[in-house]
Amino acid sequence: MRLLIFILIAFSACTRSPVHSNTPTPVFNQPFYRFQKEAITRFEITRSFPGEERWNLVAHKENGIWKLIHAPVAILDVRADAGLLDHVLDTLDTFAPQEIAPSNPNADALESMGLSPPRALIKWSGTTSHELTLGDTYGQTQRFALFENSKPLLASGAFLEMLAHIQSWEFFRQRTFLMGKLDDRDRLEYTNPNKKTDGSLKIQRLGSGWETLKQQNVSEVLAPILENLFHQRIKRFVDDPREQAALEIQFKTKKRETLSWTGRDGSKQVVSFARPNPTDARVWAQNSARENLYFELFPAWIDQIDAYVKALTQATSTGRKSGKK
Repeated sequence: MRLLIFILIAFSACTRSPVHSNTPTPVFNQPFYRFQKEAITRFEITRSFPGEERWNLVAHKENGIWKLIHAPVAILDVRADAGLLDHVLDTLDTFAPQEIAPSNPNADALESMGLSPPRALIKWSGTTSHELTLGDTYGQTQRFALFENSKPLLASGAFLEMLAHIQSWEFFRQRTFLMGKLDDRDRLEYTNPNKKTDGSLKIQRLGSGWETLKQQNVSEVLAPILENLFHQRIKRFVDDPREQAALEIQFKTKKRETLSWTGRDGSKQVVSFARPNPTDARVWAQNSARENLYFELFPAWIDQIDAYVKALTQATSTGRKSGKK
């Protein structure tokens, strides 16, 4: 009799559902995930919403730089939008389950909720690994969700609002053309091979502002222009190697206008660009900080360059006439 009881206990232990000791028990209306954002080095998202084409994207951070290591199509510029990824991780850090999900007893639970296959699957890792599975919407603001290996739950929050806006993998590309931050720049030089220029089109740091090499303070007139320049965005990525090669040949046929930024650490970022012309109305630019690749920019880039040249020329001219520095 004792032997029979022992066998039954052993059989029960072997057939019991596994317990995921590493998965915390969800607490409603409390953030579920615990991780250090700075320690995350890998982010993966798969999205398959109804009526949309399924896509998968993987980003990896190395030496503090996020890069796209897998995308639905071959890409040449692999820089990822670090600001967007940081914001996504922030919203995941506060994402919380709200209640147990209602189920349909006449259907496969996960499939009926859009959890198998999932509408979205997000994985991120570094010193710790995490996973979030999202299903169909429920009501106005909630979605079915699996937090790691939890039971189906309902959740809502800032992350779902962000996910609704990220309708394409290209949202994760670094669309700001210039790399780094304006605050980290120490010197700027503009050159135009078609015009005679001198040191009047070079500026350097003056505390938190700017001055000419002759120590004339030009912070007030240039600050908004430089801010606008540093926020210019890419209109189109050139991911076709043949088009990149054609642009390389085109740029070598004549000298181009350049904008050279020197960082406080001595690093340089050189941009050469081509203005629209009668045969090509587009704005093309090459950036040394982005593997010397070519990009199509918006016309606003030229507007800001012209504004910089005009403002600096007028400021220095006025300074010379008045004798002020």
